[in-house]
Amino acid sequence: MRRTRGHSTANAAVQQATRDNRLARAAENLNKLTTAAGGRHCKTREKTIARIGGIAAKRRVT
Repeated sequence: MRRTRGHSTANAAVQQATRDNRLARAAENLNKLTTAAGGRHCKTREKTIARIGGIAAKRRVT
């Protein structure tokens, strides 16, 4: 038995909203990181870069 799958505008809208939310949360995290850079938890460039990588992986953005 074969199924064909058509384009669903409802699914596309939900997927777009999810992407938008993911990007918004990642941007929020990066904005917080810019204020924290050079502070107590992100003293070095390497730690800051590691945090950026962690945010990108957690929020699944590239």
